[in-house]
Parts: sequence; structure tokens; C-alpha cells
Amino acid sequence: MLYGPLSGFGTWAFERNNGALAKVPHNQKPRDVPSTLLRFWWRELRLASLLANPAPDASDREKRAIEDLLRDVRAIAGSVMLEEARRALGSRMRLPPPFQRNRVVDLGQHAAYRPLLAYLSRRFPEVGFVDETQYLDGRPCLARRSNGYKLFTHVIYQGYKFCSKLYSRTRRDQYALAAIDDDGIRHLVRIKLFLTADLYTGDDQPRIPVKLALVETFVPVSSDLMPWGVRSIDTGTRIYRDEQKDVRFIELERLHASTIVSSINTNGHGTCLASISCDKEGEEPEFWLAADDDEQVDWPDQEE
Repeated sequence: MLYGPLSGFGTWAFERNNGALAKVPHNQKPRDVPSTLLRFWWRELRLASLLANPAPDASDREKRAIEDLLRDVRAIAGSVMLEEARRALGSRMRLPPPFQRNRVVDLGQHAAYRPLLAYLSRRFPEVGFVDETQYLDGRPCLARRSNGYKLFTHVIYQGYKFCSKLYSRTRRDQYALAAIDDDGIRHLVRIKLFLTADLYTGDDQPRIPVKLALVETFVPVSSDLMPWGVRSIDTGTRIYRDEQKDVRFIELERLHASTIVSSINTNGHGTCLASISCDKEGEEPEFWLAADDDEQVDWPDQEE
């Protein structure tokens, strides 16, 4: 019970490391294999550190050579650490072809019009976007249907593939950790769709480009009510009620990490969602490296 639902405890990172080590050539002699693997691992570690953090006095030629090396997928195939270094360099967002590209997008069909208007009113109050029914108001009118809207099923960002409900191949990857509020704390969200647009703000006025995700948020459950919510060294665990809190648009940059979500039944809160990830930033006790020390963990009262 200390580690949460068994279905949410994955070992993919370990399997990737084992796969990289299995590709290391050696002489098949048992006495030499450990030292060979250790030398390989340290060589990869130092090389990845060098590529991800060039020297301050590196010349332009050296920097271009490093960038070329990191972009060469074949040169780093099979190396976990070099793959991570390459991802750190190429952390730009990558969007697939638009969803149903030849159709005019109707935000009303996706229950996205009101959330978009609320987001724009909150993010750009000086512009004064109004509902399309108030088109005679004189202020910028937000269209419900437009061929300028582009919907997307998924996005690749910071090494993660974030999928939405429009992505029919998987439901597991529709969940993510996102900073939905300005306090920067990451919470569980379920992604409904991705949207890009260049919004009209008036004659002779610059358009506003937006890249957004429409997400469902959930009600968090206090971590001290769940035994696995206060102790986890390698993973972060958060518990939420399986009920929608609200639906809102957020910037794509607010998506921080993918997460494994398992449905669990509890006595006090009914059906809940357990979100487990390797995202370890935060003030929650589960992120302490010294979580094995009972004196540093605020354990729930056994009688409770």
C-alpha cells in the first residue's frame, strides 16, 4: 500500500537502461563484463554532460558541431543519456497535421467556445473580446466557427507525447500534469483537444497567436488521507476525486509531464484517480529524498 495501485507502478525507465546496456559490445568473459559496462556508462554520462552543457568559452564552430551531433539520430541510437541530451536541445513543440483539416472548425461542437472566451477575457482583458452575439458592440468579436481555428490530436513537447480525446489510438495518454494556475503547482488534467489560432483584434491591430490545450481538471484529495500519498522516493503520487472540477484552456507551455492514472475505490471518497509520475518538483513529502526517515515524514495517525 505504500506505493499505490500496482497497475500504476511502471518499470519502463529500467527496461530502457537494460536495453542500452545489452547493446554494449564485450568479450563475453564474466570477469570483464562489469568493468566494460561501467566504462561504457561513464563514457556516455560524461559525453552527455558535455553535449548538454558546452563550455562557456566554446567557439561557434564547436557549438555547431555539438548541435549537429545531437541532431544525428543514428549516431546516438541506443544511448539513453544521449537521447535525453538531444531532447533537451530540441524541446520545441511539434504538432501533427490538423485534425479534419478541410473542415471549418465549430468550437460549439467541442464545447470549447465558452472556455476559449473565458480564457481570452482573463488573459487579454485589454482587448475586450466579446461573444459573437454582440458583434455590433464594436469590440473584437470571437467567432464560434472559423477556418482559422486548427485542432490537433496530440503534441510532442519536452520529450513527452501529450494526447487528447481526439486521439483515437490511446486513452491512457490523455492525462498529464499541468500548471493550471499561476502558483505553478502541477495538477492532474485530462486533455480534450489542442487548438491554435491567430485571433483578429481589430483593423490595423496585430493578431494574437495562441497555442492552447482544452483540459478537464479534478478535485484533489489531501495526501495525508492516503498512505501512499506521503511516501515515494522515485515517483510522485497525487490522488484526485474522479469528478470534473471545471474545463478551461491553458497554454501548451503549462504541460509539464505525462502521468500514469489508475482508478481506485476508497471508503471515504468513493472512486478516485491515482496519478503517478516521475515529476518530483514540489513541496509535498513524497518528493523528499529522505522519505525513508520516519522523523521527516508526517505520517497519518494510525487510528485515523
